[in-house]
Amino acid sequence: MAEVRAVSHYNSDQHILLVGEGDFSFAASLASEFKNAPHLVATSLDSLETLQQKYPVTFRRSLKQMKEAGVEVMHGVDIRSMVNDDRLLHRCFDRIVYNFPHSGFLEKHAETSNAVIKRHRRLLSAFFDNASKLLRPDGEVHVTHHVRLPYTKWDIENLAKSNRLQLEACPLFKRDLYDGYVNRRGAGAHWGRTFPIHNAATYIFCTA
Repeated sequence: MAEVRAVSHYNSDQHILLVGEGDFSFAASLASEFKNAPHLVATSLDSLETLQQKYPVTFRRSLKQMKEAGVEVMHGVDIRSMVNDDRLLHRCFDRIVYNFPHSGFLEKHAETSNAVIKRHRRLLSAFFDNASKLLRPDGEVHVTHHVRLPYTKWDIENLAKSNRLQLEACPLFKRDLYDGYVNRRGAGAHWGRTFPIHNAATYIFCTA
């Protein structure tokens, strides 16, 4: 029997679904810590070709680390409809993880605008609806995000509650626990660049 290895909220015995990955450095971090990670499924909305263009160096490195650990990698997974994705049919997970969700930018609209906030809220609401249907009875949904304005206006806790999930805890996110993880912008004028996350937390939800 393989040794169960853990990092923060996750261990190698759990069936974990990561969604919205960018250069897959978070997935690669878990893979490197677990050593053997056949229960880890890492997904992106972007296609393989797009990721190779966006992150030619870091994605290649992440892919190598995940392959060595046996991680299952999927591309073109839309969190708004993933419950109907053939690759995820009849599968359930102990942990479903979405780090720094973002619905993209609107031209001439700042992150503080109501139009952008509504767009983000629609994305997260759809995610919670889908995630709740892919969760094992004792499983958890994790959403890591900033806990400051304007992001607190997304009202993440109540979006989850409207989709059959209740907040269990909200610890501060400690990036230094995930060796090699670098959060990057996935779109916009500064895509590919990192951004400060010293005030981020992980919302941990369970079924209501």
